[in-house]
Amino acid sequence: FTFELNEIIQTDLKNVIPFVEKVSRKILELTSMKEETFRIKLVLEEAITNAMRHGNHLDARKNVKIKILANELRILAEVTDEGEGFDFLNVADPTIKENSTRPGGRGVYLMREIMDEVKFYDGGRTVTMVQNFCKNDKNKKS
Repeated sequence: FTFELNEIIQTDLKNVIPFVEKVSRKILELTSMKEETFRIKLVLEEAITNAMRHGNHLDARKNVKIKILANELRILAEVTDEGEGFDFLNVADPTIKENSTRPGGRGVYLMREIMDEVKFYDGGRTVTMVQNFCKNDKNKKS
């Protein structure tokens, strides 16, 4: 991987956007793929926000650990919170009508829809997401 980042950020929602912007600039630099970079940015923002809100319950004494490995062909992002975890196998599908007004589930759904691989570990405290970039993709330089 040509880009590696291991960072710990304090649980404070104002820390999310600057971090995600920094990563997305690097991904765009590596891939030149605007649409893919936007998707990565969206998913990373969702994962970190979920870690802070649902994992760490916005407790400023807790941190979120983020690991990014990327090159022009692939990104691996890992987000870990200090919470109790959650039952990632039973997340309500937000596309089903009866779940449309229920809070929660949209972020995990979004991650699974956008990324090639999404896996939860450590009782739901860690999510690892992988996206492969196809250099012949129509999204290149879109």
